[in-house]
Amino acid sequence: MAWHSLAPLLAFLLIWTETTGGPVTEGRSFIVAFTENLGTPATLALELSSYDEPCMVQVTVPSPPYNVTVFLAKNSTTEVVFPTSYMLTAGERSKKLVTVSSDADISVIAFNKHMYSVDAFTCLSKQDLGTDYFVFTAVSTQGNYFAVGNGEDVETQVNITVSGSLVVDGTRYEDKQMVTITLAPQEVILLSDANDLTGTRVVSSTPVAVFSGSKCYSSPYSYCDIVIEQLYPVQSWGQQFVVFPLMTKDVRDRIIIIAARPDTTVTLQDESTTLQYSLQPGSHVSMDLQTGMLVNATEPITVGYLFQGGYSSLGFKSDPFIATVPPSNFPWRYYKFVTKDVFYNYLFIVSRSSSSSSDFLLDYRPLSDYAPTVQYLEGFTGFGVNLGKIGGQHEISHQSETFSIYVYGVENRVSYGYSLGQGESFSGIEQLHFYICHFLKISDEV
Repeated sequence: MAWHSLAPLLAFLLIWTETTGGPVTEGRSFIVAFTENLGTPATLALELSSYDEPCMVQVTVPSPPYNVTVFLAKNSTTEVVFPTSYMLTAGERSKKLVTVSSDADISVIAFNKHMYSVDAFTCLSKQDLGTDYFVFTAVSTQGNYFAVGNGEDVETQVNITVSGSLVVDGTRYEDKQMVTITLAPQEVILLSDANDLTGTRVVSSTPVAVFSGSKCYSSPYSYCDIVIEQLYPVQSWGQQFVVFPLMTKDVRDRIIIIAARPDTTVTLQDESTTLQYSLQPGSHVSMDLQTGMLVNATEPITVGYLFQGGYSSLGFKSDPFIATVPPSNFPWRYYKFVTKDVFYNYLFIVSRSSSSSSDFLLDYRPLSDYAPTVQYLEGFTGFGVNLGKIGGQHEISHQSETFSIYVYGVENRVSYGYSLGQGESFSGIEQLHFYICHFLKISDEV
């Protein structure tokens, strides 16, 4: 194929890259905290994934000292494992904050694994961090917590407005009371309580990373399991969300909705019912998910997805995990993600109803080759794919439509899950490279 015949495509793609910019969580610098699991030993791991460039990645912790440098070939994944001693315990203030620095763009997924208590989360790049957060935790009888980490080189002042009740440095603060703490550079604190901490507000003087969840969440078929998520700052929230049940099983999953601004009207619509709520900053509502649900709000909100485990067609009982629901303004058309070969792994795609499964490419094959399940709701489509016990790096793309994804895995008495699509993308030039290569591959075949 002659290069001059690519001119119209190149012109289109150059215009496209100028109009699709936005924040990226594939970045070059990350800060991560490993929060408390049920017990020890626990496996604390970061999955580092590269893209079209090889890179050198340095992983450090101030105290106890940890310094590892790894080489990543292009389009590869490497696991970095930490000793259990780097796991935070309730009330701990320490220098156990992990910093990941790379000389090319990478993505980072964190896994926190105990024998029967596992979860994972997407790590936000430092450029995606903010100064205003609201905590959400699964309602548990013990071990609800959140951690705040300061990855800057200066002190940060953190104002915490409590929802429920919380002990900080030996003093109990009741609902709506504020406590101010100072975090030194590279310092992290884990605050825990038996009360539900959902709606607690964290406002800082410099950007921080916030992680929340529970070390001991109990669902109808689960006694005690970790659920953990890195939170998005309010600046990344949205006003419309579409949520589909990720898996057919005997226990319904749940969504948790939190408001950031006064007099936020939230409308929930499924196949047969419409409900409306008026929420104030930090107030929240939970709803079991029977079918797909459309969530609209007059002001920015965040939505958490609580997978409650249970029995499915696989014939065993899986455990809970928690993930953030990306807003439905899906900005990206391409993702790389990581699965673990000890789990039955699944991919769930949420897109506009104009999308066809044959228009997606999953690991260079049309999604239709994987016999996906399909759900529809009010102009949106959900595609579910069983990937089986296949671990490693994968990629999913669509030539023209944007979408978001959930990645999760289940096994007997364990599970993990995370989402991608809320401020995650290649940069414009990497997207350009992908589409040119994809076009050339199709042209060569023709």
